[in-house]
Amino acid sequence: MSTEITTFSAPSEFPILTAGTREAKILQSKLASGPISLDDLPSVKIPTGGATKFSYEVNGSEVSTDEIRGVVVAQAGRGVLWPTTQMGNGAKPLVSTHDLVVGYRTGDDFGDVSPETLAKFEKADGTYDWVAMSNSAEFGFGSAGRGKRVKESQIVAVLQKGELFPVLLRIPGGSLTVWNKFMKMVPCLNHEVVVSIKLEKAQNMGGISYARIKPSLVGTLTAEEGEVIEGLYTTALTEMLSRPPVGGSSGEPVGGASGEAVPF
Repeated sequence: MSTEITTFSAPSEFPILTAGTREAKILQSKLASGPISLDDLPSVKIPTGGATKFSYEVNGSEVSTDEIRGVVVAQAGRGVLWPTTQMGNGAKPLVSTHDLVVGYRTGDDFGDVSPETLAKFEKADGTYDWVAMSNSAEFGFGSAGRGKRVKESQIVAVLQKGELFPVLLRIPGGSLTVWNKFMKMVPCLNHEVVVSIKLEKAQNMGGISYARIKPSLVGTLTAEEGEVIEGLYTTALTEMLSRPPVGGSSGEPVGGASGEAVPF
């Protein structure tokens, strides 16, 4: 790990960090016609069945790769409580969160969730204490067999080599422990991390194969480069990704992440 870090060169892989480069000028010209929407950013899929290649679409072309490598420019939590453990197509989550802190009612069908039980986590403003829910006997570990009744993930925006805009990678529950441990141990601010994310085949307690992420530290940006990333991407993306979900219950009207403008 240490050898990789010492040989890393940010300007060569991310010319957008240097003022006056062609890449910086192109980004300025793209934004001159209007801000970028989250829906414009490629969404990277984690494959099912233990496959070890990522796939996503860019300008109508399918990209398949065994590695997502770049700067972690932003990230935000996602969480849902479904009305039943066997959710069907078209089902709406009963409670949703976009930061793993505050939950919002996004559905009216309680399914097999007791209204009285859910009410224990409701706050005065009509939102829900997601942290308490996630750690409770009713919805936390052990509430759905060996796992959680609430389902959690992370949306991670990664700016790859030579690109102007990041891809959005959803890290599912089976990889959250790995990802969170990795990010806690990096020796810099999160938006200064240059990471390599690969996939490995794993099996859950039921013997079902799934793809688990395998992150490794490629290098770190300097404090000055981190400030450029923060100004161009992190602040705007984090705010957009963390906005309350559509249809959430609270004292104020809310908007969703999808389709929102990102003024990088």
